[in-house]
Amino acid sequence: MPINAQLIEKMLLEKGFICCSETKYKKGFHSSEINQYVYINKTSGDKFSTLIIHPEFKNKRQQFLMLNGVESSDFLYHASNLKEFPKRLNTGLTRITYGIPFGFKTSSACEEFINKLMIND
Repeated sequence: MPINAQLIEKMLLEKGFICCSETKYKKGFHSSEINQYVYINKTSGDKFSTLIIHPEFKNKRQQFLMLNGVESSDFLYHASNLKEFPKRLNTGLTRITYGIPFGFKTSSACEEFINKLMIND
């Protein structure tokens, strides 16, 4: 069972992310330190898709998954609420925004993930 969205949000705020948008299903955050947006999927439930990061990190997905306690339910996550992310065709006729989903078994796994994301090398 992954840690909940509220704990991930708390950790993002501690790392300097600022909440910049919110809908019924998603909450967007921005880090000016690394100029990146991330989204919390408030409806992820027991899936490992609570934190959605920018698709530019797709080549680092496997590195993130090698961190102890970091998991992902799907390779990509599509939702119209990810306003700062690029669009692509998925299953419909129109393009939709997408990102890379992750979830965390423990708060320490989430913290390690955020630290690695913020290195952005």
